[in-house]
Amino acid sequence: MGVRLLGTLVSVGLLLQSATTQAQITLDGTIKPGAQSGPLTGPNFVIPFSAGESKGNNLFHSFGQFNVPSNQTATFKGPASIANVISRVTGGEPSSIFGRIDSKTDMPAANFFLLNPSGVVIGAGASLNIGGAFRVSTAGCLRAAGANCLGPDDGTKLKFFVDPSRQSVLTADTPAAFGFLTANPVRISVDGSTLQVAKSQTLSLIGGDAPFPGQSDRGLNIKGSTLSAPGGQVQIVSAGAAGEVTLSPNLSVPTGMRLGQLDISGNSTIDVSGTGSVGSGTVLIRGGQVVVDSGTLQGPSVKILSISADVDGASLGIDLQADDMVIRGRTSIATRTSMTSSATGRAGAISLTANTLTIDNSLVASQSFNHGQG
Repeated sequence: MGVRLLGTLVSVGLLLQSATTQAQITLDGTIKPGAQSGPLTGPNFVIPFSAGESKGNNLFHSFGQFNVPSNQTATFKGPASIANVISRVTGGEPSSIFGRIDSKTDMPAANFFLLNPSGVVIGAGASLNIGGAFRVSTAGCLRAAGANCLGPDDGTKLKFFVDPSRQSVLTADTPAAFGFLTANPVRISVDGSTLQVAKSQTLSLIGGDAPFPGQSDRGLNIKGSTLSAPGGQVQIVSAGAAGEVTLSPNLSVPTGMRLGQLDISGNSTIDVSGTGSVGSGTVLIRGGQVVVDSGTLQGPSVKILSISADVDGASLGIDLQADDMVIRGRTSIATRTSMTSSATGRAGAISLTANTLTIDNSLVASQSFNHGQG
């Protein structure tokens, strides 16, 4: 698998142009009997609570199209008790997000899930007002622990298929894994974006590496973007085949599942540094071929005060796994711990695991200052 950057801007531009000439957000009416269907009105799209199906603290939505243009907002409504807003896109076209997604105004602690197997483009101007985790995937299924997206189970646990013709099981269970149902999962592209989740929360991009419909560029791509999860986690997976990706406690893929191409370039930054009372976070990346070119991955940056000198970032840090990994173009991959003169601690660990690893004109460093141990 090779890296393909040429044409990325063209592809994203075409998708944006296409999105501006069609209905931006449409409800497909499949989430429950008698569900609302048809287009919503912008530029400030409101997705009403009544348009979805709630099970306990989970709120499910089903869209035919989900596109948020620049300077526009998609606001999800619901009671403050909602823990997970889970949306699927069924229309067979990629989703373009260049505006704002807001679920925090009504549901201040809710995690936000978006599944579109046809692809997701996140571009310049995209922003988040989300109180919990932000998880975007091109998987065809989201399930709870104990369920199985790829085979039979007891039929009682959460299993939410994107395809409305397949039998979903909607429950109050906590989502635990994404299921890729096809041999060639479609990619996610993040280009020129600044995405940040709340402190100690998770930002997940779990996609494939196949081209968008009608396009040729491959690979999950992060270009000229900043992904920030202060004291939380950034999780990125490029899947190259069918299989399930488990989200917690640590990102995992089944042994033998083929992973796909993943490219981080254009001075992109992934930062999970903590400040003040917020501890450090973790970057977890899984891909078949991972190329980091002119980027920055910045891990635990913990300021340890004299009153909390037992804080230790050694178990946290940056974990990249790939068959082939290339780090080049003055890339910086670093964890660091800074502390007062009366405290001790260790910087977070950096783990690079690959069959072939190339590091060219780049920095990989775990640093401690004062009395810390690197």
